[in-house]
Amino acid sequence: MRHPHLKYSGSVMRVFYCAYMVSVALLMVPIHAVTFLSKRNRPRPTWSIMQAISVKFLQRMHRMTELSNLSFHVKDPFSFGRHGKHTYFKFVPTLPIEKQIGVLDVDGQDTHSKVGTYIWPRHRHDKTYDDREDERDRDRNGAEMESATLPLVGIAIHGGAYVHMSADENCSTSIIPKRLMEAGSFLEIHSVEYRLIHHSAFPGALLDVASVFDNLINQRKVPPSRIVIIGDSAGGNLALALGRFIRDERLHDTPAGLLLLSPWCDPSFSYPFDPVAKRKRPNAGADYLMDTPMPRAIIIESFIGCTAGNGQGCPTCTQQQSHTFINKSLFKQRGDDKRRKSLRHSILPQHISVHSPYISPSSQHLKDEEDLFDKFPPAFVSYGTAERLEDEIKVLVERMERNKVDLTTNVATDGVHDLLILGYWNESQRSEIWEDIFKWCDGLVHK
Repeated sequence: MRHPHLKYSGSVMRVFYCAYMVSVALLMVPIHAVTFLSKRNRPRPTWSIMQAISVKFLQRMHRMTELSNLSFHVKDPFSFGRHGKHTYFKFVPTLPIEKQIGVLDVDGQDTHSKVGTYIWPRHRHDKTYDDREDERDRDRNGAEMESATLPLVGIAIHGGAYVHMSADENCSTSIIPKRLMEAGSFLEIHSVEYRLIHHSAFPGALLDVASVFDNLINQRKVPPSRIVIIGDSAGGNLALALGRFIRDERLHDTPAGLLLLSPWCDPSFSYPFDPVAKRKRPNAGADYLMDTPMPRAIIIESFIGCTAGNGQGCPTCTQQQSHTFINKSLFKQRGDDKRRKSLRHSILPQHISVHSPYISPSSQHLKDEEDLFDKFPPAFVSYGTAERLEDEIKVLVERMERNKVDLTTNVATDGVHDLLILGYWNESQRSEIWEDIFKWCDGLVHK
């Protein structure tokens, strides 16, 4: 789709620009191979030549997609998805209107009536949680579980900055539910084909994942205490928002846990009128994520429903940029149905703020809030010391610890963003992360 503020987004210019960028990236491979023969020349001395070359190649590809307004591995959320070798596609109904409260209470009813999910494994697509008599529940080592132990069910939310990727099993982010299923950590995982910003601004994506959570409980009879919400990158952002919605509105009991892999937890960093956006995010030369100001600002504007859509903000945002942008009384009114207000209506007249804890729980504008993560479920947070999101994830961890969340962290030394989905990355380092994840999941199973 052509965007007036992205000069390479037109159909003709995009073809030439993308061809040029791919050609340059390929031509640079042998040059980088020679340059990186010396460890001193690599972005991180601990990296192999393959890791260093791959990151440099991906940097050019990410810049290309940003400036050309190109999305990859996307699916139409309104169309029926194909069944896969390991998954079965199924639509579930959208959350009933009477449950669309709090941050989901928007002007006008959301007409999206169904949400697509890919169910791992495919043979369980028509079974309820109690329908397990033909399947012996085993832990990841193959040992039969105790009869009193109830297995976990996952909700997988893919990453992609709300503009890329899909829940389809052939998408690169699907390696996460695939590995979790192979390890025997879960009975089922439901990967959500939520709406990207091409189809809906916030809270459309949150409504979609909340609908799947509600369906698991009411239709498939899964106890909330057995559900783990899994998200990588932007999926981690959405997983945090879902955890907050469950806590704030109390429609269901607390889930078993949040599995957050390189979670994007401060989109306000990308917003042009936030003073924080004047600073560069860390690890610019190491991570493959780019920080091109205009494209990332346009993404955030589209996500929060800002009508400007030009990467320069709208009058409402400009006038209120210095405010916290949250209704502090919401925390005190939590659970009070008579006094609860719509979060959207209580903040901005047109759209939700980029500084809402539902959008940017690591925002500097929220530093004085004391109960951001009060009564949150147990969480596992993984990130690398070479990724662009390192600082904001550290803030997330600090705030969770301050609110005494049962927190487990895994910090990958010199690891880039979302490295578990990168097939070329150091296998021993990825294996260590997976082992920590499996151990954490085993702990949830036996709680």
